[in-house]
Parts: sequence; C-alpha cells; structure tokens
Amino acid sequence: MSQLVAAEELKEFFQTENLPVPPLPAALMRTLVKTGPHSWSTRSDDSSPEDIDLRIQEARSNIADYAEIGFSGHGINSWVMHCNVATPSLALFLQCRWGNAYDDAERARLRIEGVTSFVGQLLDEAARAADLDALPANERLIVFFSDHAPSRWQWRSEPDTWEQDGDFTLLGALEALSEGIDAVSTN
Repeated sequence: MSQLVAAEELKEFFQTENLPVPPLPAALMRTLVKTGPHSWSTRSDDSSPEDIDLRIQEARSNIADYAEIGFSGHGINSWVMHCNVATPSLALFLQCRWGNAYDDAERARLRIEGVTSFVGQLLDEAARAADLDALPANERLIVFFSDHAPSRWQWRSEPDTWEQDGDFTLLGALEALSEGIDAVSTN
C-alpha cells in the first residue's frame, strides 16, 4: 500500500467514525503507513503506541519526528483513539475514549473534536517557538493527555517535574509555549 493511499484510508476511516483527523504535520501525514486494521504510523518498529512510558522515555531523547494515529483497545469498554506525534520541540501523546459500549457517542465525539483542536494549536505554537528561538537548544515540551490515566506535561530538561492539570493539561501546555514566545517577543 502506498503512503498516499494509507493517508487517504486514514482520512476515510475517521470520516466514517464522524471524527476529525488530528492535524499532523504534512510531512508526517504523507509518510504514514497502515500498521493494523485501524492504525497508521510513520515508525518502522513494532512497538505499541499504547506504551506511553516508552514513548515518554523516547521523547526525552533525540528521537526523530514521527506520528502514530488510530484506534486500539480490548473488550467492550477499553477503546481509545490514540494520536502520538513527535517533532523537535513537541512530543504529544493523546488517548481519548472512543467506541466504548457504555459511552455517549456524541459526548465522546465532542470531546475528541475539542482535544483535536488543541493538537493543531500545540504543533503550530511549538513550531513558532522553535522558529523564534524561544526554546533552549534541544528543549522539547512533552504532553500526555488521557481519558484513562493522569494527564500531565513537562519540559524535557525537567524530567522530574510534571505539571498535572487534568482536563486543562492541553491548555497548560499551550500556555507554557506561549510564555516562551512572549518572553522572546518582548525582548
């Protein structure tokens, strides 16, 4: 399957679920390949996108840009839409409930739409911060947002310091990037 076909298949699958595709960087979207019945990735290894501890450990290193997106889970009430994306200045890991037997589908859809809107904002703000040299060299914001585990964010240079803002984690991470940009802009 060509990479272009894989990206189109991903978009079609999200459309059938009536969900927005998280706005991945164009270069990553073009290089996605299908890795499972409902999952796509730019990674060549077979590690699981659900292994968040490994993903966070990798985010603290200089891992190359990648994206993983899809749906995973088991049973009737443990399914998530996952989206993991790493760029030089941002590593973002999302796990949003979807397709669970006991959930209100419309409520879950609205939540995913809201969370997805932050993906684009975080990617744009992280790229802007990098372009403006608003981040120290080799700095990366690491963000984990989950409906199944405590959501949190941290700077790569501060591995022992997590900011746990619950449902406001994405907003807190966005504000952290904006503060760096504002500091550079006022100087």
